[in-house]
Amino acid sequence: MTIGDNSFGYVVKGTGTKLTTNATNPVTVGNDTTFIYSTDTTGNIENRTKLTSTGSKKTMEYMQLVMLLT
Repeated sequence: MTIGDNSFGYVVKGTGTKLTTNATNPVTVGNDTTFIYSTDTTGNIENRTKLTSTGSKKTMEYMQLVMLLT
């Protein structure tokens, strides 16, 4: 999967949502990209997918979310 510049990979809506990513192939992200976004404080997000970046601006906000929600 490739996620282009200024884009989101996953946007998790709802409450108590569980998302686990574990893609076989790496995901390529562009500039100002968010791989996983959620405001659900009762959910659980676990990322096991390798991410690579082609852009000069590497946005990894999802990592803060994973630590907060797990």
